[in-house]
Amino acid sequence: MAKEPQVQPWLVQISPVQDPVSSLPIMSSSIPKLQPENDFMALSGMQVHPTQWTALLRIGLHKKLFPWQKLSGMEATLEQHLEDTMKNPSIVGVLCTDSQGLNLGCRGTLSDEHAGVISVLAQQAAKLTSDPTDIPVVCLESDNGNIMIQKHDGITVAVHKMAS
Repeated sequence: MAKEPQVQPWLVQISPVQDPVSSLPIMSSSIPKLQPENDFMALSGMQVHPTQWTALLRIGLHKKLFPWQKLSGMEATLEQHLEDTMKNPSIVGVLCTDSQGLNLGCRGTLSDEHAGVISVLAQQAAKLTSDPTDIPVVCLESDNGNIMIQKHDGITVAVHKMAS
């Protein structure tokens, strides 16, 4: 009996759907064509099993790969909050991450590469207090402004604000 390929924990877990590139020829010129590699497909540096797809919509690639796809209510709300935050002229970056360091959304100077560090900084700061209701704010100061980080209910938010 053939054994299913074991998907590693860092691989994107998604459910089977039709290949979005071949099903929408109008949009296919703006979407990267995926090439098979040893039963997996490389996509933006991540390994994706070819029988799995749809969770890509939930990890921030939805706008790049599926611009025609509408966001769900929670995703749309988060996107709107990120856009509203960036309207403040003194704010140059914003990022939301979960407790595992997965980037839920970002704008401006803060990007995917910052999500893990920001999540860990908030978790470590929370260990400095014995009162669970005391939620610390981590503030990183530099000549380029301040980055304020705070965790609330499993979500960590970082805001990069220019010095006034």
